[in-house]
Amino acid sequence: MCAGFLRIVFALVMLMGISHIKTVAITDGADTAVVRPSDWNSAHAYTLQDAVSISGNTDGVLANISSGTLYLAGGNNITLSQNGNSVTLSGPHTSQFLTTAMASNRGTDFVQATAAFAGTSASGTIASDGISVSIGPYITTAMASNRGTDFVQAAAAFAGTSASGTIASGGISVSIGPYLTTAMLSNAATISNIRVSAGTTSNLLSALTFSNGSGVSFGINASVITASVDAGAPSPINFSAGTTSNNLGSVVFSNSNGVSFGLNGSTITGSHNALTSQSNQVASAANGSFAFQTITFSNANGISFGTSAGSAITGSHNALTTAAASDHSHGNPTLALTNLSGTTASASNGLTLSLSAAAGGPGGAVPTLSIWDNLPMPAISGSIQLTNIAVSNGTLWLFPLHQMNVGYFPGNMTVSTVMIQMSNNSSSNNTAAQTQRYSFIIYTRANATSLNTIFSASTSWTNGATSQSSLIHGVRWLTFHSSQFNVAPTFSQTEYYGALLGFSSGASRSQAWFGARVGHSVNLSGTVGAASASANSRGDIPWLGFRTVSFTTAVPAGLAMADVAHTGSGYGMAIPHIVFNNLANAY
Repeated sequence: MCAGFLRIVFALVMLMGISHIKTVAITDGADTAVVRPSDWNSAHAYTLQDAVSISGNTDGVLANISSGTLYLAGGNNITLSQNGNSVTLSGPHTSQFLTTAMASNRGTDFVQATAAFAGTSASGTIASDGISVSIGPYITTAMASNRGTDFVQAAAAFAGTSASGTIASGGISVSIGPYLTTAMLSNAATISNIRVSAGTTSNLLSALTFSNGSGVSFGINASVITASVDAGAPSPINFSAGTTSNNLGSVVFSNSNGVSFGLNGSTITGSHNALTSQSNQVASAANGSFAFQTITFSNANGISFGTSAGSAITGSHNALTTAAASDHSHGNPTLALTNLSGTTASASNGLTLSLSAAAGGPGGAVPTLSIWDNLPMPAISGSIQLTNIAVSNGTLWLFPLHQMNVGYFPGNMTVSTVMIQMSNNSSSNNTAAQTQRYSFIIYTRANATSLNTIFSASTSWTNGATSQSSLIHGVRWLTFHSSQFNVAPTFSQTEYYGALLGFSSGASRSQAWFGARVGHSVNLSGTVGAASASANSRGDIPWLGFRTVSFTTAVPAGLAMADVAHTGSGYGMAIPHIVFNNLANAY
């Protein structure tokens, strides 16, 4: 009965999840509240009903069992079996049913397998066999939230002296410039691994030695390095000989060509071998060179050589003071000629001189003029004596400046003043207010049928409404000074043509120009055997006449032959009296 009871108690203990049973050693008879096997005897009658009650994890209404028979009944997944006095309670195989169980009221202590996973910067799943969490590349190492001041922020700025750097989560990078290549502790007793350079060599050294050399000796006195230099000459020294130059530490004089050198104390000595003749010397001339021991002067080209007193070479010539080879040319000498031109040609057979005199006119001697009168005295006498020719207001009168039988201006001249003889007509307008303007134009021939203007001058004056007879009537000189020309009036031996143009405003006034007639005073009728020709086409003196169109202001830049007319008594048959001078700028 006792053994069966203990089995039942043990089984109940296992079912109730009791994991520990306490055992205590008690001396027999020491504690009467404890039933011991040794106390079990017939004097202690014990019934099951007295000892059994149900509690703990139960089901239904419970009551104490005090009488009757106790039945053990198998429940869900529990099987009871008996072997003699033993009752065995067997549960299901653990691999088929529950492996882990919990109390029914402990559900809030756990996460449901179907629960949703909610995370910030993380994702995950929940299953019955575990929770899976996926966190992005955010945190690889974590720290406590209150430990931030123990570290350097990855975005912190790097502040360094003679150094630069960057700070990142993976580390701190520092860059130091080429300042220290080798460092040591401030209290280090020795220097090691320092770079020392000399000349083209550089090495890392832990000890530095100054070596004596080239006349320099080193020493040390306490912490001071000393140096001394030998009293000898510095080395190297640059020596030059001939075309060669070198830096030398020592110089050696070498015996050569009969000269021997020696040294006496600090003195260099030299001696020669007393030879009086030379060998292997070189003589050069225009056609080459040669080596010789004895040189001979040979007589040639009238020069004779000799010796005198055994040490002098003499020379004599054949008394010529000037000589030249038979094919010699003296060149072409320069000729200084007056009123002539010429050339020279020199050859071995003599000198050729060619001279020529210029024909009269251009090409000969050109005089420089100080005064020029276009009507010399013979030209203003007889039937072509000086006369006046009336020209209407605004009419351009054209005429040659050179003499008709010569064809060019007689010399070179820079004109200071141009003087032209004239008088004003129309005495009825003497008291009218008026302005008069006169122009003198010089042309050269561009071709056979046209003239070009080379320079011109204009002058003008204004009179009030008073009598002007004393100012403009009578034979007077109309003057143009060099300052009134657009270009300085300079003449040379070529053809020139002049033109006069007069304007008046306020009162119409014609001009009377004094000059000489070229031929008869009446119109010509043309040539013999031909019908009379019109004055415009007669053309006996092509550039003598007037322009067919009158002007009011502008001076024409050029003239065409077709624009020059020959009509009316005197037109085309007279030229004005003009005087050029460069003696004064005013009359």
